[in-house]
Amino acid sequence: VRCAKSRDYGIIQLSVNDRKSAQPVDCYNPEITVAPEIDLGIFDLKPGENRLTAEVVGANDAAVKQYMFGLDYVRLQPVP
Repeated sequence: VRCAKSRDYGIIQLSVNDRKSAQPVDCYNPEITVAPEIDLGIFDLKPGENRLTAEVVGANDAAVKQYMFGLDYVRLQPVP
């Protein structure tokens, strides 16, 4: 995934189908930008609906405490 970053964005914990992925991501930046891609790991996605969850778990000390979140994109790749 690639998340947006800004001065009022929070620290986010991402999960796929209720399984936490990666470490929490600090989405604070003084100006709006995008973060580098984050590898969430390998997941066995089932046919039909699957869920990506972004939970706000805090905020950077320098952030405006609005606890916002922005998602630029999700890239899915088959595992060979």
